[in-house]
Amino acid sequence: MKTQRPMRLFAVALLLIVALFAGCGGNPQPQEDAVIVRTDPLGLVTVTIEDGEATVSFHPEVWEEYADETLVYETAEAYMPSEGPFPVYTNYGVVKDAVVGQVPAMNINHMSDFVLPSVFLLMENGTVEWAVPNPFELYPEWGEVETIATLRHLNDIVALSYESDKEGIGEMTVYAEDASGLHYDVRVAQKLNGLYSGLYRHTYENNGSTYTLDLMFGKNGNMKLHNHLRDSTDWEVMYAGTYTLHLDEEASKGMRPGMLSVDLSLASLQDLLMVADSPESIRGDFALDVPFSQGMDVYAMGGDPLLEINGQAQDFLSFWHEADAGTIVLGDDVYMSTDFMTDDELALYVVDRVESAWEMAGRGMSTLVTGEVSLIRFDGECRDVWLGTDHDEQFVREILYTVGPWGSIYEYDPEDDYWEQVHDETEWYDW
Repeated sequence: MKTQRPMRLFAVALLLIVALFAGCGGNPQPQEDAVIVRTDPLGLVTVTIEDGEATVSFHPEVWEEYADETLVYETAEAYMPSEGPFPVYTNYGVVKDAVVGQVPAMNINHMSDFVLPSVFLLMENGTVEWAVPNPFELYPEWGEVETIATLRHLNDIVALSYESDKEGIGEMTVYAEDASGLHYDVRVAQKLNGLYSGLYRHTYENNGSTYTLDLMFGKNGNMKLHNHLRDSTDWEVMYAGTYTLHLDEEASKGMRPGMLSVDLSLASLQDLLMVADSPESIRGDFALDVPFSQGMDVYAMGGDPLLEINGQAQDFLSFWHEADAGTIVLGDDVYMSTDFMTDDELALYVVDRVESAWEMAGRGMSTLVTGEVSLIRFDGECRDVWLGTDHDEQFVREILYTVGPWGSIYEYDPEDDYWEQVHDETEWYDW
């Protein structure tokens, strides 16, 4: 039965008063050991933080008031939403504060245009986690709310606020403030959250052949650009260097939020015939648009373009996101480059990826990382890993592998003085 609107307005007004005294959607910063309560302006979801742990509670009577807008009742297994409280499962550590509000750009209600409240958790380590709790997916006295993601580009955050994105009537969002006083829109951070997971691939035609341009973003500001024939190794050019994402609303480095700057140079030991018509470096600024999670549009804004075809700069490129390709997943850890692996992790990576090494390790052979490097074309300096027999008095070196910074593994053939590639990380995933 549809409830009359006056009753709804009264209920919402009452909850807004409660939310105001509870600290609706924001800050002041809490006192130590205080119980923190945050509720969205509509009064649908309440987050309570105590001793660094968060719980989520729902208000069934308000959800029922909005049944016609949400449409979730039509498919819900139970006609009434659960109330809770339900524990919140986070990715990292202690919860320090929270903001709850409707952010239209981050809505995941597939039933209607009604914007479900998002929960943004400020963690003690300065990161921000995002969740959209749904009372119809939880059951009384059972279940937990899981955060969807950690917004990876937000670090050293000290405060969150829920407000309009412009003066007057604007779209609501959440701004994160870091220790230096700069502010970041969570919508921008969420759009770029997938940069670390996988590579971005652009395909183009030239003189009857198909080429691909791959972008890989490393967590520590490292970047790789690989331009090559799609189905052949007869032509390929590799660039490596750094990138900078500009995200703060103050445009502190002269760039709008969501812009990218790159500083790349040709990787060492490349075939001179292949790089003859390629620039030695790429230094430019670009605007990024992520219209959907599987792609990214890149607009050249100044400096060098990412791609030239027959001397013509390509000012617009559309990339497809190849999730997980180009990253290195080892157990529960994700790496963009083997440079960030410890010696033990590097040895484990070789044993995990090379079947013959796995078999020999199973028969009792051991690994040794000495800190030595070998030079491999297109990969440059690679880290050596020996497989051999570890005696009490000495380690007998038997098989030499070397690992490129982007995950390729090579095995040395001493008879022919030749490095054979035995693993290509970009082909490790079935994409």
